Amino acid sequence: MKEHKVLIAIPTLNTICVEFFNSIMGLKTNGMAQIGIEVGSLVYEARNKLVLKALERECDYILWLDSDMVFTPDVLLKLMEDAELGMDYVCGLYFKRTLPTNPVIAKTITWERDSETGVVNHGAELYLDYPKDQVFEIAGSGFGCVLTKTQLILDAAEQFAMSPFDPLPSLGEDYSFCWRVGKMGRKMYCDSRVKVGHVGTFIYGEDTYLMQKEGKTDEKGA
Repeated sequence: MKEHKVLIAIPTLNTICVEFFNSIMGLKTNGMAQIGIEVGSLVYEARNKLVLKALERECDYILWLDSDMVFTPDVLLKLMEDAELGMDYVCGLYFKRTLPTNPVIAKTITWERDSETGVVNHGAELYLDYPKDQVFEIAGSGFGCVLTKTQLILDAAEQFAMSPFDPLPSLGEDYSFCWRVGKMGRKMYCDSRVKVGHVGTFIYGEDTYLMQKEGKTDEKGA
C-alpha cells in the first residue's frame, strides 16, 4: 500500500462512546494517519473545520468516523485498498441505530427547488437491497464511516462556491455533500465487506438488519 497521509476526522457533540474509543485504540494504519477531533453542536461546521485541518496537515485522504461507531482494526486499510483502485469516495456499511434499522446508504438523492414557487423537492431512496459483501456504486451515504479523497472535497467546494458540508435546505450535511458530488458527475461507492456497528441501546449492525427483515426483532432489538 502506498504511503498516503490520512486525517482520521471525528466530529462529536462532546461525547465519545467507550466502544468507539476501543475501536480507535486498535485501529491499524499505514503509518501516516493522524487524528483530528472537532467538537460542536452543528455537525456541518465541525466537518468543515476538519476539512481545514486536513488541508493544514497536507492529508491526501480523510477517514470520516462518527463517535458512535464500532469497527474492526483493518477498516482504514480496507477502504484504502478501494481508494487505490481509483475510488475517491468509499464508505463502509452501517445502519441506523433505531428500529426499524436500515442501511445508511442511498440509491438516489433528490434535491431541487421550483424556480417559481421556491418549494424544495427533496428525499433519498435507501439502498435496502444492497449487494452483499462487494463494492457497488451509490448515490451517497451517511458519514459515519467514509473515506474521501481530499481533492474531491476541494472540487465540490470550488464548483459550488461554498463550504463543502453546508447543508441544503431540508437535507442533511452528509447527503447535501453527496448530492453535490453526484451533480459533478463523480462516482461514490460502498464496500459492504466493511462492516461497521452503530452504538445505540445495543450495537446495530448487519445482523440486526437481517433479523429485522426476518421478523426476529422487537422494538428493543431483542
